[in-house]
Amino acid sequence: MEQIYVTGHRNPDTDSVVSAMAYAALRNALGERQYVAARLGHISDETRLILDKFGFEPPQLIKNMRTQVQDLDYDVPPILNEAVTVSRAWSAMEDDKHISAIPVTDDEGRLRGMLTAGDIAGFDMETIENPVLREVPLFNILSVLEGQLLTETEEMVNTISGEVVLALPQSSELPPFRQKDTVLICGNQPEMIRRAVDFGVACIILCQAELPDGIREDPGQTCIISTPYDSYRTVRRIFQAIPVGRLAQQKEITSFHLEDYIDDVREVVLQSRYRSYPILDSEEKVVGTLSRYHLIKPR
Repeated sequence: MEQIYVTGHRNPDTDSVVSAMAYAALRNALGERQYVAARLGHISDETRLILDKFGFEPPQLIKNMRTQVQDLDYDVPPILNEAVTVSRAWSAMEDDKHISAIPVTDDEGRLRGMLTAGDIAGFDMETIENPVLREVPLFNILSVLEGQLLTETEEMVNTISGEVVLALPQSSELPPFRQKDTVLICGNQPEMIRRAVDFGVACIILCQAELPDGIREDPGQTCIISTPYDSYRTVRRIFQAIPVGRLAQQKEITSFHLEDYIDDVREVVLQSRYRSYPILDSEEKVVGTLSRYHLIKPR
């Protein structure tokens, strides 16, 4: 239950202090809410003497009555570690449509950036012109594709890199891959898979297909993954395996602290163009986000 402070005037005399204490005690006795006696200044020697005589502690000192960020009903969206997938971030935004931005943090919970739906959409468009994965964690790829690792290469594979290529049936004798740094997405195409393994592509993703005989025992340097998704969904979802830390905006981020005064915050917000601002505690850890509409009705 939230506390309600009962105070007298500034620079309180004995009447002001005792009246605040009595009224708070009365309201607490009525059992409505939790009331706390407070004072807005130092008490006099006379007041302290009277309180000591009757065995009372002085009320809590409140240094000022200015509204702070911690007095706002700010948003508490899911706070994402920089290593989680874009797919996880998009799901969080879909679950709560009014979220305009999600804070991205390091392992200690400290701010690393802000991620918006526009950042994800912009990245998605870029992958059309530049369909390349750069050191994406293997675990992320298995997660977004609901995939299974079919082979173990000679060296442990932790990340996947390469140009994403969709191997469609074609009349040309030339394979669709030209370099070993290739992530080849294919279906039930045994001959294509064997040629890719012999060539030594970095990764093969099998869509709703079985691994040809003989490949499992000797995959060479190729990491092979199976997925229940069809080839189209696989191509779209694989880029959602990117860690959100790579997409998040990390420069010129305006943030506020719980102890900041609303008057100061309002001036900053009115001069900026962002829809959402991260809120930090005294240890610089993210606790929520603030938007313009939160400033309209503080508690």
